[in-house]
Amino acid sequence: MGIIGGADGPTAIYLTSLFFDGEVSMGKLCLVLGVVGLIAYFIGNISPSTIMAKRQGIDIKKEGSGNAGTTNALRVMGKKAGAITCVVDILKGVVAVLIGMLAASNPGAYVCALCVFLGHVWPVIYKFKGGKGVATAFGAVLAGNPLLAPISLGIVG
Repeated sequence: MGIIGGADGPTAIYLTSLFFDGEVSMGKLCLVLGVVGLIAYFIGNISPSTIMAKRQGIDIKKEGSGNAGTTNALRVMGKKAGAITCVVDILKGVVAVLIGMLAASNPGAYVCALCVFLGHVWPVIYKFKGGKGVATAFGAVLAGNPLLAPISLGIVG
C-alpha cells in the first residue's frame, strides 16, 4: 500500500488486492471498506452457542452465566458445544480478516477485524446482546499476525 499526493494531502492510494490493482480513489476505497466492514459485522453476528441452544430448547442468555460464549456453552450444553462454539468464534475472526485483506489489503483487514468483533459483542440480530469477543478477537489477530496471536492470548488468558 502506498499513498500518492501532494502538499494538500493524498489524492489516491496505491493498493494491490482483489479489487484494486494500482491507483485507487479515496471514494472507492471508502466504499469497499464500508461493504467489507458490513459483511464482517454480520459474520460477527453468527452465534453458534445461541443456535445450538435454541435447537435444544434452551435460551443460553438465561442459563449459566448468561453469556453466549465458549465457557457458558461448555457449562450448559457440554464439551462438544463448547468446542464448536470456540472453533466457530475463532473462525469468524479469521474469515472476516481474510475477506478484508483480499478486498483492500491492510486497511480492509483492520476494518474487518474491528467490525467482526463489534458484530460479536453487539449483534443486531440478537438485540445487541452478544459474547465477550475473546475468541473472535483472537481469530482476527491470528489471521492478521499469526506470531502475535499466541502472545495476545497469553496476556488475555
